[in-house]
Amino acid sequence: RTASILLDAPSKVLTLEGQRVDWLFPHANAAGYYRWKTPEASMSALATKAVDVLTPAERLAFIGNLGALFRNGTIHGDAYLDILGGFASDPDPQVLSTMLGALGQIRTTFDSLENRTAFAGYLRRTIGPALDRVGFTPKDGESERITTLRPELLTMLGTSGDDERVWSFVREQLPKYLENASAIHPTLAGTIVTMSAARGDEALFEEYRK
Repeated sequence: RTASILLDAPSKVLTLEGQRVDWLFPHANAAGYYRWKTPEASMSALATKAVDVLTPAERLAFIGNLGALFRNGTIHGDAYLDILGGFASDPDPQVLSTMLGALGQIRTTFDSLENRTAFAGYLRRTIGPALDRVGFTPKDGESERITTLRPELLTMLGTSGDDERVWSFVREQLPKYLENASAIHPTLAGTIVTMSAARGDEALFEEYRK
């Protein structure tokens, strides 16, 4: 159900009809510039059902609002990760890309030697299945948004998620690229070269210089 209200005072109470709801989304159609907060359990419940009950635009607005709550300290990092994880199975590449950006934000904020292993495990569990869905290499006829999402997934799962599947793929692809650049899809070349450099040695550095 959808209820509309004009907020014509500093605060207002809206009584909803029917049984008690598990969640509500106070930004229908993402049609406005609002910041909102509901109980964390409610936001988590909505995130897990978002694909079925919210439009892609509403899901993007949800993630954006969640990031704002995190940045100003309204919700803690653990709640942020819990709720954000509900979007990992989203079929829309733009929503997934936005989620990856949000995960990068929390990594920038809290990355340390003490929690790096735990965060890497979270990434493998949460967004690893998304890479399984899109695959490691482009497919004929796939949407451009999927093609551009793939390098983002590979980079985050490899560099922050320490996903050995990704590193094995990178190690396998780099010699092909160095021998013949056209052997690797152009959307993956930069990712493979950059990630390989992160774990490269002096010999690889000399190879890159050539």
